[in-house]
Amino acid sequence: MTHHRIVYYLLIASLLIGVLYLQTLYAQEGSGVTAPLDDIQVSPQDTNQGGVSTGNEVIPSDVGEPVPVTTSTGNEVIPSDFDEPVPATTDAEEPEISESEIQRIMRRMEARKNRVIKAKQLSYEVVNRFPHRPTAFTQGLVIKGDTLIESSGGYGKSLLSKVNLESGEVLSEQTMPPHIFAEGISYLKGFLYQLSYRRGVLMVYDAETLFLTEQHQYSGEGWGLTNNGHQLIMSDGSDTLRYMSRKNFEELKRISVTENGRPLKYLNELEWVDGKIYANVWLRNKIVIINPRTGVVNAYVDLKDLLTEVRAEMMAGVLNGIAYDEQSKRLYVTGKYWPTLFEIEIKS
Repeated sequence: MTHHRIVYYLLIASLLIGVLYLQTLYAQEGSGVTAPLDDIQVSPQDTNQGGVSTGNEVIPSDVGEPVPVTTSTGNEVIPSDFDEPVPATTDAEEPEISESEIQRIMRRMEARKNRVIKAKQLSYEVVNRFPHRPTAFTQGLVIKGDTLIESSGGYGKSLLSKVNLESGEVLSEQTMPPHIFAEGISYLKGFLYQLSYRRGVLMVYDAETLFLTEQHQYSGEGWGLTNNGHQLIMSDGSDTLRYMSRKNFEELKRISVTENGRPLKYLNELEWVDGKIYANVWLRNKIVIINPRTGVVNAYVDLKDLLTEVRAEMMAGVLNGIAYDEQSKRLYVTGKYWPTLFEIEIKS
């Protein structure tokens, strides 16, 4: 066999091997076979250094908190956007969803939709001024006709007082034990309910006589207190409002309060005003107006000018104290050690 024939046969053999190799590749591609994960090289762009999502990095949510993104295997429990993780079930054990659960999910969906709404600033007008005891460390405020009911705090100094609105004269008063630091109060169905700061004790009084009728325990701190006509609503210094039973002060539900899409902490004195919750925020001289279903702060009123006015007379403390007369639709505000109680009208 000559040299040229050997080269010819080698060339033919190489072509046949090449054709067989290509057929093998096409067969693998058609069957869905891919390269092993260990053989895949990851470039800097794939690790999101160039802003490209890989599906494994942490993606910020619409309010800024990081939310881990995971890949489904088909076996794990996937949390919903608005609720706790739901156990996986089979067709034979289809879960029943109660009406209250549906309403709760809908409320959370509405809160998620509304929580990034920017709170609107409202203006106000001072309608009247009344004398206020400058020794009162105001923690809670209630108005009933021409009588102001006030909870004043401090260890060994705490008081529950009835005061004539026009004159500032003390009509009756109840002192607290020295270990009780009095906090928010609320009037509901003939009784006054008063929180304590760190003792976890709710005190219940007859509203006419200020006679202590019962006490209840609760967990956490007590700050502000109001009611919606049926349940008591308390703040504890966090961004949470807790709805409590007036019968035994057991927690019924809670909502988280957000302002401009972020949790609003240090919620203090509370007042229920025409279906909304008005709240003082500790160390911020403004009142926020909260949607009680969603927890969203829809509006606020800046009252720093009132603080400037009272501080011209003496060293007054922060704004704290909101009272609303449902019959006359009058709104009153004051602060710790303020010499003045203001009646204001908020403009929409």
